[in-house]
Parts: sequence; structure tokens; C-alpha cells
Amino acid sequence: MNTLLSRRDFIRAGGALVVGFSLAGAAAGQQVAAAEKAIGKTLDPNEVDGFLAISADGRVMVYCGKVDLGQGLRIAIRQMVAEELGCGIDRIEMVEGDTALTPDQGPTAGSTGVMRGGV
Repeated sequence: MNTLLSRRDFIRAGGALVVGFSLAGAAAGQQVAAAEKAIGKTLDPNEVDGFLAISADGRVMVYCGKVDLGQGLRIAIRQMVAEELGCGIDRIEMVEGDTALTPDQGPTAGSTGVMRGGV
């Protein structure tokens, strides 16, 4: 039997085909084995050292897992750090959203970056 099947008939017949996959292991792909040792600091969001590095000359490096999407996160986080440490905002530099250097603070969505990232 030689039957030709049109594309439309093929799509109708195969419409019940379900493709499933899991992203459970995808997050682990963002983590490099022994990364903390290589960069010389922790990436643990429960440790202060994961977010701040203060150099001998008083410069402060802030590692923020959130990114600025127009809500003012870059300046707001720096202002919070300056207030808490009692230093000038000009002494603060910031790395934001670099998955190899910053603690995992979850996604940046809407206007929650400052609220959740500043905590």
C-alpha cells in the first residue's frame, strides 16, 4: 500500500506527540568545581565574604547576584554598602550578575532587585 500523507495530515496525526525534558541539572552547569578556591572567596549567600571584599587601601568591592534592569540597583546597592560601612560611595566598586563571582541570589525580576538584592 502506497499512501501519500500531506503535511497537514501528518501534523494532525502527530499532534499528540509530547516531548518532555528536565532542567533539574541545568543549574549545576553554572557552578564550576572548586570555583571558590580558584577565585579566593566564598560564593555562599549566607556569608558576608561572598558579597564584600575590602582592600588594604579601603576600597570596597561589592559582589551582587542581581543586575540593574533600570530600577537603580547599581547606585542603590552602593549607597546601602556606603551607609553600613561608613565610607564614601566613590570608594565602592561593584560586580553584578557574574555567575562565576557573585553569590546566587536568584532571578532579577521586575522591581525586586533592590528589595531582595539589598538584604
